Amino acid sequence: MPPRGSDSILTGEPSEIDPYVDWLARRIASFPAEPVRLAKQVIGSADKPLADGFRDESYLFQQLIRTKSGRRNMLRFLEIVARPAMAR
Repeated sequence: MPPRGSDSILTGEPSEIDPYVDWLARRIASFPAEPVRLAKQVIGSADKPLADGFRDESYLFQQLIRTKSGRRNMLRFLEIVARPAMAR
């Protein structure tokens, strides 16, 4: 959970931004390295035309899902989120 005062990140108050940035950096660092690396690549596509950005995102997602951990995490997601939702 973000530290208190994270709403005020929009105000630009440094004393309140620093704890949020620290929390966010630690949270990102807790994720597996490969998805973070690929997410950073996708962010690099933000200045491209929309269709090109979608193509880049799709390609990188396919690369990730082909890894052992990617398949394991997708199956976990399906068990936790998708299957129960489909049963409703």
